[in-house]
Amino acid sequence: MLAYTYEENGKFVLKEKESSLFFEEYLPEENTWEEPGAVCPYTVSDRFVAPVVIRGKIYLVKESETKDVYVYDAYLDEWSEVSAMNLKKQESFLAACGNELYSIGGEMTGFGVLDVVEHYTVKVQTTKKQMEVRQGSHYELQINAGNLKKGQSKVVTISVNPKELEIQNASSFAEEDDLKEGVDGVTLLKSQPKKGVLVWKLTGSLERGESCETYQSIPVEAKKDGKTEIAYTMTEQS
Repeated sequence: MLAYTYEENGKFVLKEKESSLFFEEYLPEENTWEEPGAVCPYTVSDRFVAPVVIRGKIYLVKESETKDVYVYDAYLDEWSEVSAMNLKKQESFLAACGNELYSIGGEMTGFGVLDVVEHYTVKVQTTKKQMEVRQGSHYELQINAGNLKKGQSKVVTISVNPKELEIQNASSFAEEDDLKEGVDGVTLLKSQPKKGVLVWKLTGSLERGESCETYQSIPVEAKKDGKTEIAYTMTEQS
């Protein structure tokens, strides 16, 4: 069983049931467990190296000889496979720094112990903006994913300092419960206003020749005078 923290928002524990593996998320502030996540491509008979986390995505690789790297998206509750490693090896070590994933060392049949490092870049765009606010005033934070084609989607995370900006509602356009089900291509994946975090999946529905921007507006209240920082992180989904 593996447990670790993701960006201070929760702890993910890899559990087993019969021959299946899956993640469960523990929310410390609420002292509750989320429902079990999607079933992992690996089984309980597999052994794997310690996973690493990059922007809400958990990366796993087997200890046995393989090129395959799997990733679990904690927001979308989905497993997928990233680009295969160049070398088929066993017992390599995973590490992460920023948006970079590294596979270090390991052993390879016919070559023995390896002294190589492979690396994979996670395509994430992060923008930080300074905003001048006055205590007690209300503002709207805009999330804009641009012109998304039909079926194209992006996951957007907005982060604020909750001591400086208080998130009033998840959206100015629709109710939170409706947004969790998805409304007009907008789905609320995670809402943690006490931590100043909202995560959205924005999906395009445009046919060729059409022009419309997929966006969301979030009402906030300033808790101080002066400048505050808003961070936007955008990941494109395949």
